[in-house]
Amino acid sequence: MIKLGTGALEIKSGYGLTVDSELKMLRVIKRIKEAFKIPVKASFLAAHTYPENYKNDHSAYIQLIVDKMLPQIADEGLADYMDVFCEKGFFR
Repeated sequence: MIKLGTGALEIKSGYGLTVDSELKMLRVIKRIKEAFKIPVKASFLAAHTYPENYKNDHSAYIQLIVDKMLPQIADEGLADYMDVFCEKGFFR
């Protein structure tokens, strides 16, 4: 990408939908940021969809994001931004 002229990169998490998998993705992004000279921004996108085990309890998944994911992500400095998938039928 760098050789083709890309000047900056944003990488989003959000496809694991669990605390462990979101943290794993964000930690990998952090390693990429440290390894390359290109500016890389990490976006935390856990509010991408509801995991299957929360399909009937949306508020519990939001609480998981707020109570577990966000504090750990902040403590480790893993995300530059937070993103939410605001489409009808999801987080809207």
